[in-house]
Amino acid sequence: MVKAYAEWDKARAEWDNASAEWGKAYAEWVKAYAEWDKACAEWDKARAEWDKAGAEFVKACAEWDNARAEWDKARAKRGKACAEFVKASAEWDKARADPAVLSLHAKECPNCPWNGRTILP
Repeated sequence: MVKAYAEWDKARAEWDNASAEWGKAYAEWVKAYAEWDKACAEWDKARAEWDKAGAEFVKACAEWDNARAEWDKARAKRGKACAEFVKASAEWDKARADPAVLSLHAKECPNCPWNGRTILP
């Protein structure tokens, strides 16, 4: 009977050791699970920031496209104005070289230093 008690005590000790090991493993699992939850929360936060940055990038691209369209429009207007200026300058050069205009100027402004380009001597 003593042998049976010794075996029982041995089995009980093994059971207690196994239970203690299981308790430690469970505690580590709970700790790891908590760290996993924390990592998931950080991931979710980073993902939200990523999504926000992506939305801001898309908005900035749209603003860039709008600004580029306005720039292209302004450039076209500038080109048109430049062409009109060149045309007007050519007409001005033609008009000021017209003999009738030069003759009239000579009559109305005798002794004028105008030489067809500048009034400065």
